[in-house]
This record gives sequence, C-alpha cells and structure tokens, in this order.
Amino acid sequence: MSISVKAYRVVVLLAVLVLGCETIIQVTGTIRDVSNGMPLDSVNVSMFILGRVEEIPRSHALSDSLGEFEVTSGLYGCGCGCPDAYIIVEKNGFVAETLKVSANSHYSISMKRQ
Repeated sequence: MSISVKAYRVVVLLAVLVLGCETIIQVTGTIRDVSNGMPLDSVNVSMFILGRVEEIPRSHALSDSLGEFEVTSGLYGCGCGCPDAYIIVEKNGFVAETLKVSANSHYSISMKRQ
C-alpha cells in the first residue's frame, strides 16, 4: 500500500504546523515590600528562557511607581513543549528572588529587606 504524493504533502504540512508552533512569553506582576506592603519601584526584572544557553536576559524591565512590571520574550518554538521561563527580581537593599513563570501570567511578588 503506497501513500499518494498528495497525502504525503498533507501529512508533512500538518507536522510542520503542529511542531512549528511559536509563542511569545509575556509576564506581568506587582512587586511589594513584604514588611509594609508598599509597592516597590525601580526593581530590576529580567526574564531568562531555560534551554537556551545564553548569558543575556531575553527581556528586561523596571517596575513603576505602583510596583508593576511587564516583560515579554521574543518568539519561541513550543511544538514539543515550551521552554521553562524564569524571572529574577533585584533591588538594592532587598533579597533577590528567582521565580519560574508561565506564559501570559500575572504574579504578586513580595521582597524581603536584607
């Protein structure tokens, strides 16, 4: 039993569509001081994509006066599962936090003073 050329093309096209899916990882959040609940501004938020060997963060942002931030990655292939994404939040005088994050999610982060 042989597969026709047309059927073969359809199978290849479907495989490319399924395995070639890409996504943009977007994470938003609010950062507060754990001791008093006040929002923290100018917190450095960096996104790293695990599985990609690189030293440079994929996205970087500073929190605003309300403690809010948004980081967005570039396009990543997720055909066989999306890579793990992490954010690192850092501010002088506070303990840095590393969190594993999910695409299109919002996080409430409380930072402790050193």
